[in-house]
Amino acid sequence: MQVGNIVKITVLGATGSVGRNVLDVSLAMDGVEIYAISANRNTEMLYRQISEYNPKMAAISDSNSFKEYDKSKTRGLKILKGRKGVNEIATAD
Repeated sequence: MQVGNIVKITVLGATGSVGRNVLDVSLAMDGVEIYAISANRNTEMLYRQISEYNPKMAAISDSNSFKEYDKSKTRGLKILKGRKGVNEIATAD
């Protein structure tokens, strides 16, 4: 999604190797904002990414990991659950 001169991107699987590389490259690019990120089970890395990239939305696709996530580590960001949550961030404007 592009708003003005800013390109907003959603990174599905942000805690995986490709997702981490996309996030790293985005830091080096002007005019790129991380709009949303998702993780399957790696909530610890997701917490770090929320802190570093300050997305507007995030999701955890694995329902067991979602049950165990620590709300105090998400900087007040509402975390969406499961495939439905991932679909929501993937299609968000």
